Amino acid sequence: MKPPSKEALKREDVAIERMDRLSVDASDLEIAEAFAEYYLAVLPYAKAKARGRVSLSIFHDVGVRSTDPPCPIEYDWRHKNTVGITTADEARAMDWAVRAMMLGYGVFRHWGSRYKGGGGGQGSIKWWRSTRRLDERPLQPGVTARGNHG
Repeated sequence: MKPPSKEALKREDVAIERMDRLSVDASDLEIAEAFAEYYLAVLPYAKAKARGRVSLSIFHDVGVRSTDPPCPIEYDWRHKNTVGITTADEARAMDWAVRAMMLGYGVFRHWGSRYKGGGGGQGSIKWWRSTRRLDERPLQPGVTARGNHG
């Protein structure tokens, strides 16, 4: 597998910088779009591994019990308690990630197929805001950013 191009690495840097600059007061849509761009920008190795496709998922039990609510967003596949899409179309992946986050889901990306290899994500918008607020609070003397006394 060949390494990502300079353009792909630049796109990744821009996406990471955008995430770092986001304020907790940013709109939900702005946060969701930044997350979606980040997911697509950091996938050059995963896309090569998955033959140019991107796999994104959310946690949602679908049809396991009759009381489970239907998933409010379309999906291509279901595996255990996750549903997701696999696509070579970046616009579709971006749109799907933004819509899922606007519905309150945390979106996860996969490094290979949905069955092999792990993935990761930034959590939901609500979770991201709560952790960013913790990161931005002033530290007490003698306490490090991780909360350890030192």
